[in-house]
Amino acid sequence: MTQNKNRNNLKLGITLAALASISIACMNAFAKELGTSVSTSVLVLFRFLFSFICIIPWIVKDKNFSFKVDKPLHFAIRISSALLAMVCIFTALRRTSLTAVLLLSSTTPLFIPILAAIFFKVKTHTSIYLAIALGFVGVAIVLHPAGDISINSGELLATTAGILAAVALLEVRILSKTNTTLQILFYYYGVSALVTLIASLFQWSWPENYYHWLMILFVGITGTIYQISITIAISNAPSRIVTPLAFSSVIWGGSIEYFIWHQKPSLYAIIGFTIIIISILLVVHFGNKYIVLKR
Repeated sequence: MTQNKNRNNLKLGITLAALASISIACMNAFAKELGTSVSTSVLVLFRFLFSFICIIPWIVKDKNFSFKVDKPLHFAIRISSALLAMVCIFTALRRTSLTAVLLLSSTTPLFIPILAAIFFKVKTHTSIYLAIALGFVGVAIVLHPAGDISINSGELLATTAGILAAVALLEVRILSKTNTTLQILFYYYGVSALVTLIASLFQWSWPENYYHWLMILFVGITGTIYQISITIAISNAPSRIVTPLAFSSVIWGGSIEYFIWHQKPSLYAIIGFTIIIISILLVVHFGNKYIVLKR
């Protein structure tokens, strides 16, 4: 009976990880389609506002939900880093390709071991550092395909989003020890929506037509689906399975970019992307292996 339950949980995790990869690719594609039709702050506002509205019924049904939380400083760091990561991604989409943004913003696993070692004194196996170094080679190829000093600002912003997401993920691990997932999401969505509402007042721009409103709605829907799917997937399937499936978002994004906007990545970009993906898979593999050995 336990084996069947574990098998069902694994299937659920795999299914939702695949759904998450499609959702995040679509969310970024819809945001890119909007272009400069609305300001970044307005787009981010509606992204978080939609998610915030969606979790209200969950909170109402949860009789044990409490607005009082532990470690408010860590909440502030988690919210600010994740919010800035979202701003970086939506801004990057206006300056570079969808595929590049999806991949470079997903370099989070490369930065987590480094940040954990610096701020939490977590010991990391040498093999993981070697895999991380390989990933940085791939990032360098993507950022400097011609070997000059010029850097595409969009790609740099996408990479920054990956670093900020690593900070946010580490904070979530700390917060989850004393706070519920619903509390973490409630304050993340609520505070982010409030902050972006204030920021958008200084550069407010209403969508020009129904098509733009539709794109904004789809950004909110697919973003929420991604958040829920990846959260449940991680809790039901090991990271060595979730991570490769999550990276299929790059394939989905590349397909969308090719068939919708008729854009193809350069040879340098393909080489860099391949190296980054391999390195992240190695980081996950060695990370799981090292944890097993320590146990």
